[in-house]
Amino acid sequence: MPAPPVIVDCDPGHDDAFALLVASRHARLVGITTVSGNAPLERTTHNALVISHVVGIDAPVHAGAAAPLAGEARHAPEVHGESGLDGPSLPDHDRVPAGSEAADYLVEATRAEPGTWLVPIGPLTNVATAIRRSPELVETIAGISLMGGSARGGNVTASAEFNVWADPEAADVVFRSGARILMSG
Repeated sequence: MPAPPVIVDCDPGHDDAFALLVASRHARLVGITTVSGNAPLERTTHNALVISHVVGIDAPVHAGAAAPLAGEARHAPEVHGESGLDGPSLPDHDRVPAGSEAADYLVEATRAEPGTWLVPIGPLTNVATAIRRSPELVETIAGISLMGGSARGGNVTASAEFNVWADPEAADVVFRSGARILMSG
């Protein structure tokens, strides 16, 4: 069976670094989009570029939303550090983000390759923005396999998980979109 085409939408902290490594080895990683979440967008984009360099990922990295659909950006420095990847020394690299903005890229890439899986593992801002710009996206993709939400309790509050808590309006757009959704809370 051929590897499924995926676009990983992420806010690289340590967990997303491992997710990108796994995706690059077990799926056909079409692209990477970044969003403000574990750290500000500038840092998450830098982290995705560093991870791509270290792992040898050739997929383009597209920077996305610097803030949620409503309100101020919220980050998790207590979990992944101020940079999102605190701890190891990160190597220098010469990679730069691809030209188009993440939500536009999601629309363009899924039109070009129907049946692609969207794999958001950070706040859902980019995916919600893409759905708002192009509602037919939900009919084009294979589905959305997301890391977020909770059926039993949260990791930020008693009822809120970080990725949904960071942009609840975006989560509402995604969950009401009609797309096939696989949720890993």
